[in-house]
Amino acid sequence: MLRRFLKEPLIHFFAVGILVFTAFDLFNQNEETDLAGKIVVDRTKLVDFLQFRERLADPSTAETMFDQLPTQEIQPLIDEYVKNEALYREAKALKLDETDYPLRQRLIQQLGFANEGSIATSISFTETELQNYLDANEEKYEVSATITFSHIFFNTESGSSEAARVAATYRKRQLNQQRAEHQLKTSPGDSFPHEVRYVEEKADVIANHFGEPMQKILFAMEPNDNGWQGPFESKHGWHLALINMVSPARVPLLSKISGQVEQDALHERILEEKKKIHRSIVDRYVIEIGDLSTKPRTETGRTP
Repeated sequence: MLRRFLKEPLIHFFAVGILVFTAFDLFNQNEETDLAGKIVVDRTKLVDFLQFRERLADPSTAETMFDQLPTQEIQPLIDEYVKNEALYREAKALKLDETDYPLRQRLIQQLGFANEGSIATSISFTETELQNYLDANEEKYEVSATITFSHIFFNTESGSSEAARVAATYRKRQLNQQRAEHQLKTSPGDSFPHEVRYVEEKADVIANHFGEPMQKILFAMEPNDNGWQGPFESKHGWHLALINMVSPARVPLLSKISGQVEQDALHERILEEKKKIHRSIVDRYVIEIGDLSTKPRTETGRTP
């Protein structure tokens, strides 16, 4: 009975059909697998990517920009396109399937945020690691030098510079003989275009108000609450200064800024790990470079 059943022509037809369908299905699966593991780069894809990246409304402008790119800028553009395409496919594999560039970028950003979250939860720092990070990045945390002082101004506009300097010297002798402890609200000298008293002010502000030469002199002086110093020449005239405090530039102790240092160290580590993840994703693909040649141009220089 079974032999007679197998000899039926209709059964042979169905068997051949199943074999053909199975072979076709396997071929299609292999083809899809090959395509999924390959990123093809050509002129059209790069022009479209360039149009989106540069936010160009006119496609022809993107074509012109691409054609005018120096040779050394082509490979970085390819690398950027490949990374975006690989990350988009990774996001698409998570069932976030959109096709236009703005939405593709959102998917890539979502993937990036997901990566950041998973990376952050796996990272912790010891106190030694944080101190090493602080030591290697002192310039990020340095507190600027500051100065606190009062000054008396002697204007040179109404007379000679030498006369103003002599007047300032005479006034200093008087004030110091009286051991005056002035916390000046109004200056007994001439009117000054800026402040009479500066409290914990940074060097750049002092340089702006008095000129860099006087700023350097003031910051190099020893504080003396009871003694007027000078006269010092600024870009405006002559000055006496009662210097209360000079705080040099310094890096705070880790205990004072540990939260900020840890946040910065974590951010830097996340960026490093994301680069590794992106590289590993891109490395899973075969990159095929297609035709990147420029289109022929008419006499007007426009692409036909």
